Amino acid sequence: MLCLYGIVPASQQPPDTPGIGGASLESVADGTVAAICSELADEDNLTAEDANDYLGVLLALVEAGTVLPLALGTVMPDAATVRSEVLRPQGAHFEAELQRLAGKVEVHVDAEDDESFTIAELANHSGIRLPADADFQQRLEVGEQVAALLVTERRRIGEDVVDRLRSVAVADTPRAILEGPEDPVLRWAFLVEKDRLAQFDDAYRLVQSEYPRLSIRATGPLPPVDFLDSGPAQGHKPAKPAPENSKWGW
Repeated sequence: MLCLYGIVPASQQPPDTPGIGGASLESVADGTVAAICSELADEDNLTAEDANDYLGVLLALVEAGTVLPLALGTVMPDAATVRSEVLRPQGAHFEAELQRLAGKVEVHVDAEDDESFTIAELANHSGIRLPADADFQQRLEVGEQVAALLVTERRRIGEDVVDRLRSVAVADTPRAILEGPEDPVLRWAFLVEKDRLAQFDDAYRLVQSEYPRLSIRATGPLPPVDFLDSGPAQGHKPAKPAPENSKWGW
């Protein structure tokens, strides 16, 4: 059984990074595109360690060139099937996607605030006060008002952070829908040209300095999973889902 990691140009060689279970990587090519694969003994029992190995391969492929990542656990019985069922039917689309995403990587930006501090500031600036003798209904109403203010403020900050980073990115998209007071400030993905990663980092650090009470972190470069055109790199479902305790994911 072959495990598929991602689609790359046929000219791109597999990295020296070991695959799942320490297996050697191989390239299965058809025309101008290829699938990076390795032998997989048991696709039914993927572990968190396997998931980390999988991510390691994708990160190595990102460093070496361009990759269209496939879902963890995507398997085919042999190289001939990879060619006949994956590469040949969708080769033109894969080639177009590789050209579109050439030289580009994904960067995740996550932001969280100090909820207690933010709530205290919002309550103070808004003039919302809870009477000392407030009953349950009054407490509930005040809580709802503060929660609404918290969501509005987080949305404002999130939009500002995205606007500041958008100027050094090719594209961007939310990674999660954030609607309630229990949600963080931001979960966003940016598509960035590799040769502009330093500029993106400068812009990110400037945002950090301007929001000192915000915990902001950037993760990347990553495979451009959030910017794949629907279908090709997502059309082959994994035999089994990634393990719930896996650190791998987007």
